[in-house]
Amino acid sequence: MSKTGRTVAGGFSVSAGRNRSLVCCTWVSVMRWTKKFLKGVIVLELLGVFGAYSLFHMMNNSRDFRNTMNRRFPSILEVFYQSNEWAGVYGIRERDHEAWSAKQD
Repeated sequence: MSKTGRTVAGGFSVSAGRNRSLVCCTWVSVMRWTKKFLKGVIVLELLGVFGAYSLFHMMNNSRDFRNTMNRRFPSILEVFYQSNEWAGVYGIRERDHEAWSAKQD
């Protein structure tokens, strides 16, 4: 550290004048980037939550959609059945299998 310099947060040594504003501008730009990044993460999280809810809502209301999910993504349908059974809603799986087997006959 020089005689005219001083230490700021983070251990940076800056001298009076131009260098100080450069460090501040760099710090401000890092903070702006961080805010934008965190806002993007929050938006992605919200999209994921709303997407999961809409998928659950569609599976909860439509046996045909559950049949499509059974053909394409059986593991997701299994999670749907298990979450309903965990919540105390029983019999959806059995009624679906009965309806689907009657439809094939």
